[in-house]
Amino acid sequence: MGKAIMQVGYKSYIVDTADAVKVAEILSTAEIYEKKSHKNAEGTYDNSVHVYDQDTEQPVTLSMLPDSLYRMAKLAGKPEAK
Repeated sequence: MGKAIMQVGYKSYIVDTADAVKVAEILSTAEIYEKKSHKNAEGTYDNSVHVYDQDTEQPVTLSMLPDSLYRMAKLAGKPEAK
């Protein structure tokens, strides 16, 4: 089975192509969960939690990854911190 690079936000993930399509479909119907902090009159903060429908779809990028490039990148492993 082929691999796909799936970018969600600032992270990229490698998954089987069929799984990437499933995740993209799930995210397209997902609701948004958001926490907000509000400064009150006393100068402290109150928190609120919100769940609502997506008003715009968030971009999810899918790219096909050739098997040869996947194997080469897999051998390279995690990059060293510098």
